[in-house]
Amino acid sequence: MAITRGVKHGAPQRIVIYAPQGFGKTTLATWFPAPVIIDAEDGSGQLDVARVEVKCWLDIERGIAEAIAAREFRTLVLDTIDWVEARLIKHILAEENVTALAKIGKGYGEGYGVLSDKMTSFLTVTLQKARDAGMHVVLLAHTHPKPYSPPGQLAYDRHALKLSKHSSSIVQEWADAVLFGDWDLSVDKKDGKGQVRSGTGKTRMLYTDHDPRHDAKNRHGLAPVLPWCWESIAPIVATAPADAQLVPSAAAVAPTIETEHPATAPTATSAPTSANSATQSVLERLDDVLDRTWQEAGERYLIGTGKLAAGQTMKDLPSIKGGADYLQLVIANPAGFKKRVSAWHDAQAAKEDARG
Repeated sequence: MAITRGVKHGAPQRIVIYAPQGFGKTTLATWFPAPVIIDAEDGSGQLDVARVEVKCWLDIERGIAEAIAAREFRTLVLDTIDWVEARLIKHILAEENVTALAKIGKGYGEGYGVLSDKMTSFLTVTLQKARDAGMHVVLLAHTHPKPYSPPGQLAYDRHALKLSKHSSSIVQEWADAVLFGDWDLSVDKKDGKGQVRSGTGKTRMLYTDHDPRHDAKNRHGLAPVLPWCWESIAPIVATAPADAQLVPSAAAVAPTIETEHPATAPTATSAPTSANSATQSVLERLDDVLDRTWQEAGERYLIGTGKLAAGQTMKDLPSIKGGADYLQLVIANPAGFKKRVSAWHDAQAAKEDARG
C-alpha cells in the first residue's frame, strides 16, 4: 500500500443539501455539472433535466447503474435520500417478511442494525461506483425538527435530516459537505437565555457550519452563511477544470423578473487600455467588501436586472456608462447590496416553485 501526500484536486464530491419542503433543493441541484436525478419522490417533473423515475429499492439500484453506464453525466442526484431510505426499509421488511424493523430477529434494535449495514453499503459501495466513474454525488433531503436539551439550558428544537437517527449519522459522516437551507435565522437573547427562533426572515440562506440550531459541515473553507444560490456551492466542485465549460440545465437558468422600476440595459463605452490608479483602487475596495462568492451572486443579479450584459462581471462596471457611480454605491453599502442580491435570488427560486 503506497503512501501519498498532498491535496486531492478534482476528486468527485459527496454533498448533502437539506432544507424545508418546496425550498428549491431540486432546482439548485440542476446547476451541478451534467446532472441526472434519481427521482424517488417524483419532484423533478417541472424541470428540464435528465431523470430516472423510481418506485422501489430495486429501481433505485438499477437506475444508479444505468446512470453510471450512460457515461454522459457528471453528477448523480438522489431526490431525496429520506425517500430512498423509506424504500430501503420497505425492501428490508419484505426480505425479512415482517411488518416493522423492531420485529427483525430477536428485537433489541437488530432491525435497525440491518438498516445501518445496508445504508452503509449503499453509500460506500453503490454510490462509490458513481464516484469511481468521476461523478459528484448529491443527496437532497428534507428537514424536520429534533428536540434538543443542552445541559443547564432550556430545551429547544433544532433542524436535522429527515432520516432515522441511524442513517442520519452514517450519511453525515460519509459526506464531504452537509449544507442546510433555511430562511434567515435569528436568536433572541432575552433574559440571557438564548432562546432560538427560526424562520423569522424572508431571505433564503445556506448554512455550512455546525450550529446549535442545525447540523452542517464542510471541508472546503466555505463561509458559515451564504446566499442560497449556485455561486455559493460552486467552489466545492470547481476544482475540476472541465466544470468551467459546462452549461446548467435549461430549467436552472434564472429568468429575468420585472421590478418596480425596470432597469434599462446600460450602454457600454470604450474601455481604456489600462486601468488608471483611481479605477484600480475602486476594484481593490470591491474585493475588500465582497468576496468572490458574493461578487458572482451579484453578477447574476446585475445581469438579470439589466445592469450588466451577459458575460460581464462586476469589475466591468467602471467601463459602463453610470457603472462607476453604481459601483461606488455598492462599496459604500455592501450590506444593502447583499440584501438586494439575496432578495432577487429568492424571487427566482419562488418563481420556480410556483411553476410546480
